[in-house]
Amino acid sequence: MRKTMTKFRDEDSKGFTLIEVLISMAITIVVMGAVFGLLTRGQQSFQREPQVAELQQSARTALDMVSKDVLQAGAGLPVEFPSFTTTAINSSVGDGGTGPDVIEIVGSSSSAGEMYYAPEPVVNFDGSTNVTLGLAPTGLEVGNLVVVYDNNELSPNWVMGFVAAVNQTPPEAIVTLDATFGTASVPGGYTNNPDGFTTGFITRVSVVQYSTQLQGNDLILRRQVDFGQINPVGMLDDFQVAYLVGTQPQVEQINPLPPQPTRGILITPVDIISGIRVTVAARSTQENLAGSSQGASGDYIRKTFSSNISPRNVLAGCAERLGTQCSI
Repeated sequence: MRKTMTKFRDEDSKGFTLIEVLISMAITIVVMGAVFGLLTRGQQSFQREPQVAELQQSARTALDMVSKDVLQAGAGLPVEFPSFTTTAINSSVGDGGTGPDVIEIVGSSSSAGEMYYAPEPVVNFDGSTNVTLGLAPTGLEVGNLVVVYDNNELSPNWVMGFVAAVNQTPPEAIVTLDATFGTASVPGGYTNNPDGFTTGFITRVSVVQYSTQLQGNDLILRRQVDFGQINPVGMLDDFQVAYLVGTQPQVEQINPLPPQPTRGILITPVDIISGIRVTVAARSTQENLAGSSQGASGDYIRKTFSSNISPRNVLAGCAERLGTQCSI
């Protein structure tokens, strides 16, 4: 009898009960769920972070490029010259619009590190092609984009054109502008009363335009220099420009004051474009990532960057012209 009882107890002690199995399975499922949850979040983060880094780089690159060009606006030009224009003036380029997604900058350098030439004195300008200088211009070459102006603060005159020829025969030098001025090389809007003037200056400049173009669901920011080839800068989600006009206080508007300046009226700090606010938004190239937000183009990760840029050359010219503080 004792042997039988002992045998029964040994057999009964083997294995698990159903309740124990169920509890073990539940614990295993919970642990595996937590592990898979961590793996999923890690995978999402692995997919998301490169996209975030790329869109931030794209936005900052575009913002930095625009900022550098804005800082050169007005270099070598009188304060009355409209250093910020719109494609309403240059209707042959871009979409001809004047919205907040277009900015044109006059006076900026066409390549990194390029320096401006100092204004050369003009003895006579016939208002068409020939600019007679008192001294041979330093560094002016065929193909340079130049502005001839008389620096008259009440009735400013200027003409923009490409240099077609340079004759540096003493005692005078003659710079000939491209004869196609106003029709092909330089749009006709980049002039103000080109009837000729006997004294003034000539200086080398560049015209840089930023505009956007929609290609499918992608918004492409484009850059054009001196009315030449239009090159893509990068893919963005949005590009906006606002002008801060006046200094006390600043007034924000989409486009520069039309016109700037007004003939016969002395320009004042109230008329000066004292700041440019550039806003750049970029999005990821892949949809439905963690942190995505819904938009017209789909569910993407979006980041927005904004910068207020002070056009130092314009403000310095204002201070010099008016003898007063024109900075922000």
